[in-house]
Amino acid sequence: MKTNTLWDTVDKLTDFRAKVQSDVKCITLTTGEVTNDKDLISDALADSFVVYKEINNDMVTQERNQRIEAYCDLATTENRPNNFTISDNQVFDAIRTLSKKSSSNNDSIPTKVIKAFSSQFALLLATFFTQIFNKCEIPKAMRSALVTPLYKGKGPRNNVDSFRPISVLSPITKFFEILLFSIIRKFIEPFLCEQQHGFRQLRSCHTALSLLRIFFLPWIRGMGKRVLFLLI
Repeated sequence: MKTNTLWDTVDKLTDFRAKVQSDVKCITLTTGEVTNDKDLISDALADSFVVYKEINNDMVTQERNQRIEAYCDLATTENRPNNFTISDNQVFDAIRTLSKKSSSNNDSIPTKVIKAFSSQFALLLATFFTQIFNKCEIPKAMRSALVTPLYKGKGPRNNVDSFRPISVLSPITKFFEILLFSIIRKFIEPFLCEQQHGFRQLRSCHTALSLLRIFFLPWIRGMGKRVLFLLI
């Protein structure tokens, strides 16, 4: 059974109804004032969604970021292969992977248009993505997203902490993510253990649970043992 079919069945049996997204009518500002001004609401939600200000104050996180930056500098100067090339076939596969119904931000080319002319776009994007890899820099336009506040389901609706951001990237950025993931996966896959199921092809929570069942069931049935799960 497919995962989507499974959860659709569970939703019907439990009479689950998806949350209906509605506009944010008003927000309580840090001054205590309640406003329905759309610009002030947007600014308040944007300030709430930005978390790097708090994260950067943490010394452990700063040290970790410094190590990551040092590693990236080393990789870009010494270990990075020269003239890394992305082929149009790789881009074509990435375009084919994404559904034509995939959402996009307002300023980007619709996904269905790119898929309709996938051969032409694959040639252009292959050159574009190759430049990104060789320069090790992602254009600012690809790092922008359409952010929609989604109510968490609890807490007052006029409180910014009751919302979480949902970011919608442009289709070109999504294609780049798919392509980058496929490249990284080929490199990392041989180093992963067989018990790793998250974010792996043809593996999921269902395969992990099946493996646990196969491993523990003989102990429970044949030897009458109790099984202790240790979460680490």
